Amino acid sequence: MLTPLPDRFVNRAFTVTEAAEAGLSPRRLRASDLAMPFPHVRVPSSWLAQSATTTVAEKVTAKRRRVVAFAQAYLTRMPKNGVCSGMTAAYLHSIPLPLRFLDDDRLDFSVPYGARAPQHRGVVGHCISGTRGDITDVDGIPVTTLERTWCDLAAVLDVPDLVAAGDALIHHSSPRSTTRALAEAAGQYPTTRWRARRSEALTLFNDRAESPRESRLRVHLVRAGLPMPAVNPTVFYNGAFMGRVDMLYLEWALIIEYEGEQHLTDVRQWRKDIDRVNDFADIGLRTIRATAADDRDPAVLIERIRAHIATRERAITHDPNLSLRF
Repeated sequence: MLTPLPDRFVNRAFTVTEAAEAGLSPRRLRASDLAMPFPHVRVPSSWLAQSATTTVAEKVTAKRRRVVAFAQAYLTRMPKNGVCSGMTAAYLHSIPLPLRFLDDDRLDFSVPYGARAPQHRGVVGHCISGTRGDITDVDGIPVTTLERTWCDLAAVLDVPDLVAAGDALIHHSSPRSTTRALAEAAGQYPTTRWRARRSEALTLFNDRAESPRESRLRVHLVRAGLPMPAVNPTVFYNGAFMGRVDMLYLEWALIIEYEGEQHLTDVRQWRKDIDRVNDFADIGLRTIRATAADDRDPAVLIERIRAHIATRERAITHDPNLSLRF
């Protein structure tokens, strides 16, 4: 039978030194109810347990929970003036990141220049320039601010993903930052590395994007030389609600919809999507549907859009019965 942990160790991280001072034996520290995320640190095993997840949203939620657990564990041996940064800061701030990072449990951790960057198993150490104004806290964990974190992400994200992160931060329904604040942070960034990437991303933000995939798709279109589409407008015809669409080129009567995973797994949603496409076709709007494959390689999608535009060389006469709301 396991020896009960002292109350002060229940549901928190603690060091091996603290445990020894409390009279816990090395054998007790190897018990299955404790995990060792870093050398000489113990946390409840439940903190790091892998939960069963199926949807992307569930996987992202589980990932953030693990990042919080690892970061709280590292607080027990965090260097002075240290701060979570980079991808770790992004997860703590719930900034959307590409799914390829989900399985990387290493912490990005930074200290000011002049200090020695951490070199521990499970930690990627960095030395950074900045001010205390670049630091805040999330769940009691010191972390770079939203704006500094977005700027730092330019080192690991391409322009479409950097735009997706920015779109999420400025979303009109619950903005957590502004384009201006992000631009000011980029302008004050202490190095010129990745400046062009940040600058281009700032010109492509849209506060109405509803998902990272939508943001990426929009960026692919604009970078290919297509105009900026209307983003998430609600379409009405004769005053009747027709639906909200992901992207719309009204002048070419063209809707572009991104089909996420829920469209493939939900039969009711699938049928609803078909009805929407038919309803829009009845009022003269064509729908082109895009998938994750088009995000990975948008060339075919872009050519399909260009081919549609080419058949409507002149802008269509606006149908007075058709209206949009944002």
